Amino acid sequence: LMMVISVGMIVFGSIILVFFYMRHEGNQLKEALHIAENDSLTQLGTQFLLRNHNDLRNPGTDFKLIIIQIHGLRQINSDSGWDQGNEALKFFAKATQQSFPDHCKFFRLNPALFAVWSPSELINSRLEDSLHFLNHEVESSPYPQLKFSIGTASTLQFNNTSDLITAAQKKLIKYVRPS
Repeated sequence: LMMVISVGMIVFGSIILVFFYMRHEGNQLKEALHIAENDSLTQLGTQFLLRNHNDLRNPGTDFKLIIIQIHGLRQINSDSGWDQGNEALKFFAKATQQSFPDHCKFFRLNPALFAVWSPSELINSRLEDSLHFLNHEVESSPYPQLKFSIGTASTLQFNNTSDLITAAQKKLIKYVRPS
């Protein structure tokens, strides 16, 4: 009887160890996925998250990708150092989020390239106003030397993220506030 109890305790203990191991591994996987999907500096989504966005899996839905490329960041880094450049990036990320409607999703694709994702019907009429507001935020900030270019592409024209990003980047034009 003691032997059966001992074997039972060993089996039960082993099951508990396996459970805790699997739980620990699952937490590491969740943490790795969080790191891959979220930019630690700006708290925006990453290119990995955008590439795996569920909205692209619904054919026929019209979403717009707005690419925003920052100009002037190298000058800030050269003149004031990387810490100031990082602060400028954080500022730009926050200003972008505040400039666009609440339903938009935001991503940082590379150090100076941001993306805004929105259903087309909700952003088309508000895009120019959002860009004016973003421009105003930048001009009245500690980083007025930052300028930006924008490019857009629609999911009706492209069915994968790589083509969508490439198309929007090819359309990049320097934003100049209309007088």
